[in-house]
Amino acid sequence: MPFTRNRQELSPASTAAFFRKTCREPSQRRVGIEIERIGLWSDGASLHYNNGEARFGAADLLKELSVRYGWPLVDGGLGRPVGLASCCGKVSLEPGSQLELSTETASSLLSLVTSTRCFEKDVNEVTAAHGLRWVGIGVNPLAELSQMDVIALPRYHIMTKYFDDRKTLGTQMMRLTSSVQVNLDYTSEAEAIEMLRVSLALTPMGYALFGNSPWHAGERTEFLSWRGHIWRHTDHLRSGLIESVFHPEYSFDSYAEHVWKLPLMFAQSEKNGFATMDGMSLADIKAGKIAGVTATKENEMHAIRQVFTETRLKPGYIEIRSIDGQRSPMRYAAAAFWLGILYSAPARRLVVDRLGSLPAGSRDLLWLESLTTALAARVGTSSLREIAGELLEAARVSLISRRLGEEILLEPLEEVVSTGLNPAQQLIQRFGDHWKEDYLAVMDYLAQ
Repeated sequence: MPFTRNRQELSPASTAAFFRKTCREPSQRRVGIEIERIGLWSDGASLHYNNGEARFGAADLLKELSVRYGWPLVDGGLGRPVGLASCCGKVSLEPGSQLELSTETASSLLSLVTSTRCFEKDVNEVTAAHGLRWVGIGVNPLAELSQMDVIALPRYHIMTKYFDDRKTLGTQMMRLTSSVQVNLDYTSEAEAIEMLRVSLALTPMGYALFGNSPWHAGERTEFLSWRGHIWRHTDHLRSGLIESVFHPEYSFDSYAEHVWKLPLMFAQSEKNGFATMDGMSLADIKAGKIAGVTATKENEMHAIRQVFTETRLKPGYIEIRSIDGQRSPMRYAAAAFWLGILYSAPARRLVVDRLGSLPAGSRDLLWLESLTTALAARVGTSSLREIAGELLEAARVSLISRRLGEEILLEPLEEVVSTGLNPAQQLIQRFGDHWKEDYLAVMDYLAQ
């Protein structure tokens, strides 16, 4: 039976109970992937929601996919399509018209690879004829912020104003970035907190291994992951790391308190629209400080989703976010790596031994260094590359023990550790400083 609560019962304690109620049985544990891709035309122009008469836009794409494959459209209001219910999972548009597939969960990563490739083949059959390519990269390599519009949804406009008022890079995050996110179930509160702690400790490693955005607005940046730089400067109140997670007594109650105190960008009003919160929290809503907005289950979920940390808790699973958008083989290697580490108690202990005891300042400096030097970043006398080799082997052992054949997906990551070159460095090595002259070759490579 679903876990239901009325609005009078909502509190930090009930939110913590919600997380506990959604723990999975070990036999029911699954994995999901969220894959975002950026659409680019052969002349370097970006896909927009409405591209005009000369080219179709993301709205036209959703309609054509719906007609061709019978996938129901998701209406964002006023007749604006913003997604689809496909055979492989939920399809949605990010604020800058990046296309996202949130897969159905599966017990095996290999089955997700098969279904995702089927979905992407279907999409490519529609878009290739128009000359649109889907590229696996963490930041749109050519577009400037001013060139990208935002889908006309109320919550996106609220978010834009929120970030503009705070003069952060949040609007770049909305319009220019893409990522791969891995969703992994937890089976108990203790395991969930350990998975959260381990994945946050691995944030620098995530960017060292999966940084894939060296270019911005047509130029090389000083970063191998410009996307990581953007997220570090999106909003210090909601993004980054949760340092209190590393305290031994951290629990679901601690995380629920974090959710309830979080300054919100928007919430759902009693008129079923979105209201600007201007930094008010879920606790403020319950206290009646916002006219026409109450502490409902919907607003509890809005608050949970507005936690933008590098890993965050969702009811029943954790979501790992420190992965730039990738080419196809590397995205599945990323999913296999995180699954292998986080679904294995010995692998989690290895992470704690190697990276879990860093002071907050050292952890932040390591994260910053990983964005520019990748696996060459150092922890004491060891490089991240050396530690990555240990973790890769632990992930392989974990995957082999599952007896599903998923360890084969780690092969692209083995090359990264062997050469010491992450995807961004491979891009730079392959195309150099004259990459714009080989733009079509770059797009061909990134679309693989």
